[in-house]
Amino acid sequence: MTLDPDDLARLDALVEARLAQREAEHRRRRRRWLLPLAVVAGLLLVIAGVGTWFGVRAAMDWVAARDQELSEAKLAYQRELVRNQAWQATRAAAERASGYDGRRTQAQHEAALMNQSLQLIAQQKALTEKWQKLDYDDPKSMEILSEDLGKVLEQGLGTIGQVLLRNSDPAHNTADERRQQEATGQVVPADQPLIVPAR
Repeated sequence: MTLDPDDLARLDALVEARLAQREAEHRRRRRRWLLPLAVVAGLLLVIAGVGTWFGVRAAMDWVAARDQELSEAKLAYQRELVRNQAWQATRAAAERASGYDGRRTQAQHEAALMNQSLQLIAQQKALTEKWQKLDYDDPKSMEILSEDLGKVLEQGLGTIGQVLLRNSDPAHNTADERRQQEATGQVVPADQPLIVPAR
């Protein structure tokens, strides 16, 4: 049995109507899920944003608390330094041993520290090669090794000493630290040496 053109047209229309009906049903289903998905996505974004804000805030509070603790320790050290001659003598000896110069700018200070650190790194390979050639049963070799280790230790401690001296130097107190000192009536003279002459 053959279909005439009118039957074919009706069949095409029926198939197209069915396809359109199914497409409309799929669109309605998608729309039904679209709103809940949009709401859930929005909630997740809000939760992530709030969580991030609280995380950043907590991190900033932690850093601020550590800064405050370090600042308090620095000011306590400086208060004791003013009245304790033994501490003053220790600081003077540390300044001489490390080559600390409080008159340097922050940039000059940090550049010197970088150079000292690079010197240690540069020496490391040469010293390692030198030490590999040493006879560890020979007392003279052990003396050479001991001298080299002493120099490395002295240079490393000098770098650490300069960092500690700079961070505790009254001349480099922050404005907030100076205000705290003034509020407690304790002003550490930044422009004069702290060392009290020995009698």
